[in-house]
Amino acid sequence: MTTTLTIENQTDEAAAFAAAFWRELERRRKPTPILRGWDECLAADAFLKRCIRGGDPELLARLDSWDFSKDAEFANRLEGWFDNFKHDDKPLARKVLLNIDYFTHARYEQTVRMRGDRLHQVLHEIGIADLSRIRLVVSTLVEDSSHVNAYLASKSWGLPLGTARRLDEIADDGSADVPLVLFNDTYGSGQQLTGTLLPKIRNRIGRSPILVVGISIAREALERFKAEIPGVVVIPDEACRSVREEPFTGEELLRLEAIGRSVYPKHPLGFGGTALLVAYFFACPNNTLPIIWADGENNAGGSPWRPLFPYRAKKKAPVGLPKPDGDGGGQAVDAAPAEAKVLD
Repeated sequence: MTTTLTIENQTDEAAAFAAAFWRELERRRKPTPILRGWDECLAADAFLKRCIRGGDPELLARLDSWDFSKDAEFANRLEGWFDNFKHDDKPLARKVLLNIDYFTHARYEQTVRMRGDRLHQVLHEIGIADLSRIRLVVSTLVEDSSHVNAYLASKSWGLPLGTARRLDEIADDGSADVPLVLFNDTYGSGQQLTGTLLPKIRNRIGRSPILVVGISIAREALERFKAEIPGVVVIPDEACRSVREEPFTGEELLRLEAIGRSVYPKHPLGFGGTALLVAYFFACPNNTLPIIWADGENNAGGSPWRPLFPYRAKKKAPVGLPKPDGDGGGQAVDAAPAEAKVLD
């Protein structure tokens, strides 16, 4: 029997869990009651103090665009993060900060809507007008944030009830020619998605349109999807920010890799080596540089470190939802439903 994930049915476990998750994120993101302007920030770090009191326009503008210009909690976190670096590396740390692609709650939801607009265009181009015909594919793992993203996307994109299905149901749902839409916040190297997806839908490749939709997609994932999934449509079709791209130089990349090797020897440029510069209001994916999210506990074998944007480890499945099978298929990001999830 096929289990359908619905949105409006309040008894549906996935929808109830997703709603509770978003409420918790709203609670977490509220700033502490002690607010202070960044021009008055008494930073202990000398480099940061010069930037703040000197009126560094780029830095102050970036913090303001992230809604952190008066957040005391983030001020302390930023101060601690800069203090991780040696004096000669602090200008490079500033450059990293200025190039982080940070998604506030409002920007995240706006981007989901934009991805939905593009999805509707693509479906129209291939002659799909009836949205009830598509399948919004959800990971088998309850820890995977694709569950929450499916809930958000379904609501934002106006998808009919019954369009969301678990990945392990797709092969047996009797709809071999309907479009499959896979949506998640971040795709890193792309290996996990292709390794999990292809074996389950191999008989549908060439018959079902396959659309992969993300908030942030690494160049490595884009190339892998197009090479391994014939006819796939990827939205967006351009890579997200990485230190492998301008404005970073080859010398700066090598220096960041050297620092990263000290912070997280196993993945000095993040999982999959993608060196992303992406963070979300709820968490930071670990395909992003570890110097941004390492906290001294999630960077096994690395040096003590204070994170700028935290990455939180996977939690157990919540009560009332089915537990994941096996080891989770070796997903690159061991993240709870409430955190950023990368299909590496």
